[in-house]
Amino acid sequence: MLFIVGNYFLIHSTTAEVRILTSISGILIVLQIAQKMSEMDFGLTKMFQLFGIFSMDLYILSDIIKIPFRILFLNYFHLYVTTFLICTFFSIVGSLMFSKCIIRKNKFLSKMILGLW
Repeated sequence: MLFIVGNYFLIHSTTAEVRILTSISGILIVLQIAQKMSEMDFGLTKMFQLFGIFSMDLYILSDIIKIPFRILFLNYFHLYVTTFLICTFFSIVGSLMFSKCIIRKNKFLSKMILGLW
């Protein structure tokens, strides 16, 4: 409730107190949601664990995959919203597949790209 009230005042006022109120309440809401998710056992737990393990891979490799799609769809086809969706999907899936199938199976690539010993 405090977060909603703070966001209402944030829209209509830009004082420092309101910003601090909304930022602290937003942080507390995220921490509470994370705590509740860790206590629950549901189907997305495996996906979150996979993303946690491969988060550095996604960070490093996503731009390599996004750039060709961005050039192709923005410069040649002028599909702006579609480009965002396609780039997001293929950067996540492509990075995971490339890392899982190639990088993590080769010790040299794993050390050089990801810094894994």
